[in-house]
Amino acid sequence: MNEADKRMIRARLTEALENLTSLHSEDAPLSLENFADDADYASQLTAHTMTLALKERDIEKIRRIEKALERIDSPDFGLCRECDAPIGKARLTARPDARLCVTCQHERESGLPACA
Repeated sequence: MNEADKRMIRARLTEALENLTSLHSEDAPLSLENFADDADYASQLTAHTMTLALKERDIEKIRRIEKALERIDSPDFGLCRECDAPIGKARLTARPDARLCVTCQHERESGLPACA
């Protein structure tokens, strides 16, 4: 992976990080209020649970992006953590925080043994 590729990936990671952090910078605290109707309460509880799940997902994305930014200048950036093969420019362009090549990611998701 050359330096121009790393600059492009760093820019994409930085932009994604800025978008995620600005998305949640002005979030109001979540709270459940008292409702006279059980259906209204259930609806509010469902919305509350969904909001929490989405926040947790975004927090995990932020962590992955920050870790990718930390390791982008290391010699092993862009190498698969499972098989040490290059991850590939197209995959890193699409998903700059990727830590596995397409083959190893597919094997992990399908439950197959990792590539050699």
